[in-house]
Amino acid sequence: MIERFLKTANNLYRGPYVSVGLPFRQGTIGEDYFPEIPLSFIPFLHQERAFNRLSPPNYQSTIIATGTGSWKT
Repeated sequence: MIERFLKTANNLYRGPYVSVGLPFRQGTIGEDYFPEIPLSFIPFLHQERAFNRLSPPNYQSTIIATGTGSWKT
């Protein structure tokens, strides 16, 4: 029964799929967020916003949830 299900087209995947890859907005060069860890790149705007939330004196809980390939690491 499972073999018949797997062999039938469109049982597992349906399409078409639309993927919109918008470019990330460049941040400003205004701040050195982590002086002990020099950045070798200019952060994107979404990275700057996360860095601001994670920086003293007003640390804020932050969830990093963006798509694959968005430089979360």
